[in-house]
Amino acid sequence: MGEFKLPIDKLVHPLSVPPGTELTFSGSYRTQDGATLDAATTTWPAGESGPAGVDAGGIIDFAAGGLRMVSRDPTTHEVVAIVTGDEGPVCKALGTKSPCLVLRTVPLSRTRLVTVNELTKSMMGGITVKHFEPPPPPPPSVLAPAADLLKHPATISLLAVSTLAGVGALAWVIRRRQQLSAEGQLRALTKRVQAKLQAADAALVATLTPALKRVVSSVSNKKLDAQSPEAERVKALLLRIESSIEDSQRAKENAKQQAAADELVIEMEAAMEAAEETMRAARHH
Repeated sequence: MGEFKLPIDKLVHPLSVPPGTELTFSGSYRTQDGATLDAATTTWPAGESGPAGVDAGGIIDFAAGGLRMVSRDPTTHEVVAIVTGDEGPVCKALGTKSPCLVLRTVPLSRTRLVTVNELTKSMMGGITVKHFEPPPPPPPSVLAPAADLLKHPATISLLAVSTLAGVGALAWVIRRRQQLSAEGQLRALTKRVQAKLQAADAALVATLTPALKRVVSSVSNKKLDAQSPEAERVKALLLRIESSIEDSQRAKENAKQQAAADELVIEMEAAMEAAEETMRAARHH
């Protein structure tokens, strides 16, 4: 296992880990506009500009760096991603070996009408990155030929530890296989869409929630084979729904930014007119 703090002073950060490595991102940053940024999510508090909300974009662009996100938790700010082994397009474009961590500081700064340097300097907090390689095989059992050795407390303790390690490793492998199976991926995609749907419009929530529940029920009851062409159609539809939710959230945020900018322009124009009127009155006197 390795651990380091995510640097935000550069656009990319190279990683020296093999394909299949699991990366866990823990922690978040706080920006001047009150938003909370973790590796995959932006959380907006309720305030004068509107109600609280969640944006699917965080500080890391996983696909651009040869990574694939497998889970996220906007509440605990823990995100898990896996190194795919594919070349990251941004890593390649910037002459960095894949995989690498690609920061989204450029689009994040543009939406806030500030420079990248101003954004990173205003960010308070930190994100810790841990990478885990596959666990080693369980140690072999120690069998002594003598009965006295088998009854020795040290031998019993060693056997107990070995057994627990073997069971733990097997459980981890089974859980990982379930998560990476076609059924596990379909479940994860459905849960991810359900989580994003919580921040969507009420009409969209009311319309899509029953359908998502039917998908979960169909997979659990084996009515839908996760490896079938029909399941691929369901996956494609879920991805479209996820994309639509994210587009809707981005459009909502852009509208808020536009409204704030329009209000500021109107205020400044009114101030300029008042100043010009004062100057004209002064010249007449």
